[in-house]
Amino acid sequence: MNPTKPTLITFLGTGRYEQTCYQLDEQKHQSKFVAESIARLCDAGRVKVLATPEAEQMHGNALQQALANHDIPCDIRLVPSGSNNDELWALFEGMRACLESVGDQPLIVDITHGFRAQPFFASSVIAMLRATEKGCGNVRVLYGEFRREEKFSPIWELTLFVNLLDWVNALRVFLRTGRADSLNQLSEKMDRGIRSMHVASGGSYSDMPLIAPLVKALNMFADDLVTVRVASMLLGLKESPPKRGKATAEALLESIQRCRADVADNMRPLAVVLDDLEKMVEPLCGARSLAGEAGHPYMLALARLYLKFGRYAEAAAVVREGYICLHAPSSACDVGRGFSDKERKKYDTLWAIHSKLSEEVADIRNDIEHAGFRSQPLAGNKLRKRIEELVEKFAKSEPSFGCEVEE
Repeated sequence: MNPTKPTLITFLGTGRYEQTCYQLDEQKHQSKFVAESIARLCDAGRVKVLATPEAEQMHGNALQQALANHDIPCDIRLVPSGSNNDELWALFEGMRACLESVGDQPLIVDITHGFRAQPFFASSVIAMLRATEKGCGNVRVLYGEFRREEKFSPIWELTLFVNLLDWVNALRVFLRTGRADSLNQLSEKMDRGIRSMHVASGGSYSDMPLIAPLVKALNMFADDLVTVRVASMLLGLKESPPKRGKATAEALLESIQRCRADVADNMRPLAVVLDDLEKMVEPLCGARSLAGEAGHPYMLALARLYLKFGRYAEAAAVVREGYICLHAPSSACDVGRGFSDKERKKYDTLWAIHSKLSEEVADIRNDIEHAGFRSQPLAGNKLRKRIEELVEKFAKSEPSFGCEVEE
């Protein structure tokens, strides 16, 4: 068998199958078995059939012979009907083993004759495997609609809904952790497809749907978030050497607002959560300085966002730097705007001298940075609670000492 040809996984039922002309796009094939037509129209290299013993006895030999006429090997795997809990799990495992055996090779799943919960289990297994590294990365899902009174019976492409599972997973990860690798990959891939289709259909670059700016802004913000680039997120930087730039949080918010209509028309899975993205990033927008009371609400919002994501080390780091900024001038806080390493060090030292809280913050930071390698490390749950309490203390904090120290 040619390994580049797709494997077709299909179901066999106990119904009375009749001849019809199945149509996929502009291709047509006559058969009473939709699996035979799909195998021919999609040039499948082999077919794997999931069937109950009753279905295999009724139609198994006929389907295998129909496929043998095209030199397509066909394996039938017996599965239970799913009439009780044990059979449902056996059905799930049978599908998992069947799908997993294909790996990342081209795969087509035909759910036309799925019995009872079989199509649901098929989608669940596909989603599970695509969320791991066990395969189903290159899959199509098809459904043949039998039309007795019409000339052709269409085969519907349902792969879009498999891709939707990828979007759901990627969006959930981003909104819960701030990690956007999968979301960025999906967005970039869809943006390329949208742009290509727009040009192919006669559109011009002047009226191109506004998707790319949002994808770019999401990428830049996510990179800053995962690497804790506070000044870049809240103030904005241009690197080498650092200069004033656009804050990546503000750039993302503006892109959401600017691209909303085109995203709703062309990238519906992302459009569903634009409001959530907007609410997430809004508290980070508007900072003109991170020094003193002016910068305090933005540093606090960022620390709370890291807490929401369960990223406690980053939350503690932001709070520590936020305390120094709370008691320091812009020259010690605003990177790319007359920032001085010497000034930062000076006010770091000043805070350590005058604030008892600095010892608590330093203790938490050291416990994290040294991965608990100390004589009395905190348990994970206690460390998490201390960081949560630390963020709330920062929320109520005010400057408590002067900003001038002797040289």
